[in-house]
Amino acid sequence: MISSLFLLQQPIATWPGKYQWSGNRAQGDCSLEVLEANITYDDGLWQCQVTASQFASQDALASAQARLVVREPPKRIAVVQNKNAIPQGGQITVVDGQVTRSHYKIKVIPFLYLRNPSNFQIETLHCESRQSNPPSTMRWFLGDEELKQGVGEARNETEEGDERRWKTVGELRHKFSKADYGKPVTCRVEHPAYATGSRDATVVLDVLCESPSSSDWQLNINVEC
Repeated sequence: MISSLFLLQQPIATWPGKYQWSGNRAQGDCSLEVLEANITYDDGLWQCQVTASQFASQDALASAQARLVVREPPKRIAVVQNKNAIPQGGQITVVDGQVTRSHYKIKVIPFLYLRNPSNFQIETLHCESRQSNPPSTMRWFLGDEELKQGVGEARNETEEGDERRWKTVGELRHKFSKADYGKPVTCRVEHPAYATGSRDATVVLDVLCESPSSSDWQLNINVEC
């Protein structure tokens, strides 16, 4: 009887230093040792097949397929606002969600351009994890508090031109308030290949809120609104 191994329906030969037997085949143990696992060559569905003991015996066997996952942590993670990836520890500007939609008067502030007042109450942030295997999972935090509401289910898709690695995009839709000024917003990316189990992508909030003396919009910079 001859044992053969297949990866993605392609036969795999034993190679010293890469694929080598680790069991006693004379006793029926056809275990294989995979050395220096590589996502390009080793990730996928494996199957063991054994030829018949004799020509007419019809006792050939094939195992069920087993998936070998070669883990790789994300190469990049970031909080994304308006399709722009924010550097770690960078600042983002959001709008006080307590302001009613009827307040449309906008004060012109240098270097600040506000659009679509009807969307001011709810802010949307995304979190991206790139080139991982398997896909990442994500959790959101405002300060030390984990956010549960407004957290959408993460979307997973293979990277363009690379079917073995994954892009994961999480979403947070949240009403921020002026009390959130200066707080960190954190996307915690969890992956089994991280030594600590997770890494954080964090940004700091600047909150655009309404002036107490008018309905103009003001930028909250080190002052209370």
